[in-house]
This record gives sequence, structure tokens and C-alpha cells, in this order.
Amino acid sequence: MNISSRQLAAFVSVAQLGSFTRASEKAHMTQSGLSIMIRELEGQLGCRLFDRTTRSVRLTDAGALLLPFALRATDDLTQVVGEIAKLEIQQQRSLRIGCTPMLAASFLPIIYQEFRDAHPQFSLQLIDAEASTIQEQVKSGDLDCGLGIFFKPISGIQRNLLFRSRLIYVRASHHAPLPTPLSELPTLRWTDLPELPLLKLPPSSPIQQLIDKQFQTCGVSRPAHGQFNHIETVVAMAAAGSGGAVVPAFAWGKCAHYGIEGAVIVEPDVTVDFYLITARGKLAPESVKELSDLLSTALGRAAL
Repeated sequence: MNISSRQLAAFVSVAQLGSFTRASEKAHMTQSGLSIMIRELEGQLGCRLFDRTTRSVRLTDAGALLLPFALRATDDLTQVVGEIAKLEIQQQRSLRIGCTPMLAASFLPIIYQEFRDAHPQFSLQLIDAEASTIQEQVKSGDLDCGLGIFFKPISGIQRNLLFRSRLIYVRASHHAPLPTPLSELPTLRWTDLPELPLLKLPPSSPIQQLIDKQFQTCGVSRPAHGQFNHIETVVAMAAAGSGGAVVPAFAWGKCAHYGIEGAVIVEPDVTVDFYLITARGKLAPESVKELSDLLSTALGRAAL
């Protein structure tokens, strides 16, 4: 048996209106088309549902038995369709963002408030996670977009470059300096980095690989003093006087809270690319573009 929702809706309409003519007009279909649907339903049930005369249409005993079920089924379906429509609208007005921890700490508090002020109709859901986790959740659709450093092209992922961040050298300050804007930091050549123990990220970190490659290219060697999984930890250890560290410039805002002193590393300039990622082939919510524009403006102010 394969009773369709259209057949049940047609049956309910005829039963309530007591007329095939009025029911067909309400359904915006021909009377013959409606009659065919009712006959098909009767054929599947093996009984007549209406007694029809030239003057009236009345339910048979079988029709009266079916009517309460048909009413519940059509009402339930209408309700579910309405809830799905509301959910779709809600999803279109929400933005689920994944961001790596340091970037979340550095930029998202500002971006979050600016976005909400500019677009109060949208709700933001923020998740801080490792880059690999963000990639998987963007691909699966659990996140609308991700923000972070994604060095290599990823299958199923569209990368959109937002900015390039220079590398800076940071270490503990022996005095309490006033916060210095990134654009006013002094410069320091790779070959002139202080002879302090170097705090590093793990060798598997693409950022650390980039730094090590530049050290090798410039013939620079510095003793290592431990490795840490997160940039935040490296910055905190540097602030505690455990050594110096090379980190992307977007971490400078967090460094300034520790009273760390820093310098932009030059000759050559080395940059780390920062991307917004979305699922390839999937239409991203309009709010993703709004976020991208807002990020570009904010990051431009930061002069990274």
C-alpha cells in the first residue's frame, strides 16, 4: 500500500466541503484529476469512501473511519513543514564559526561585537578548535566557515585568503613598557636575533616548519628551550623569561597583555597566510561574506 499525502489531503478536502467541485477549486486542480486521486485511494483501501449522488457527497462508514486519521496525518505534516521552514530561516540567520585558539583570543571578541551591532538579525555561534577539527566540521556542514592558518589546499574545502601576517620576535621585557602598536615595532634581521634559548612549537607545526626553514636559509642557529603545542603557551613562556620566540604578528595583541617587547623580523620578510574556509560546492550563507568583509576591515586596521 502506498497512500500519498496528496491523496489524504484530497480526501479530507472533499469530506469537509462535501463537494468534488469545491474541493477541486480549493486545490487548484481539475475535478477529474481530483476524482482520479480519490479513486486511486479507494482502490488501495479496497472500499468506497464516498456515496455520491447528483446532489450530495457523503462519507461511507469506511470514509468516516478514515477521516480522523487523515486529519491528524495532514495536520501533522503541515505542522512539520512549517517547523522545517522556520528552522531553515533560523539557519540562514545564524553563523557557525570555527577559529583556532590564538586567533579566537586575538580577534573574535572585537569581531563578535562589531558583527552583532551591524547585523542584529544574525546569531553567532563561535567554536575555538584546532585547525584539523575546524576543517572536518566545515566539510561536514557542522560549521559554516572556519578561520585560521591552513597551509595546504584541502579536498572539499574552499580557501579564501584574508591577510598575510609577518613574523615577529618576542621576549620578556625587563621594564614595564607601554603597549606599542604593531606598526611601531622596531625591525630585527634574522641574523641578529638575540642569543636566547628559543621557545618552539612542535616540529609538526606548519608555522614552526616555516620558521625552521628560514633559520636554515639564513644560517641561524639558536638553542631550543622546550616546545609547546600552542602559540599562547609559547607567548606565556616568553613572558615568564624562559626564552625568546618567533610568532606570527597576529599574536602581538596577546603579547602586549603580558608586557612583552617585540620586533618585526626582516631581511627577508616572511609571512603566514590567514584564510577563511568554506565547504567547496556548497553555497555559504550571506552572513559569511558579511563576516569576511568585517574581518578584512578589522585586520587592515591591525596592520598585520
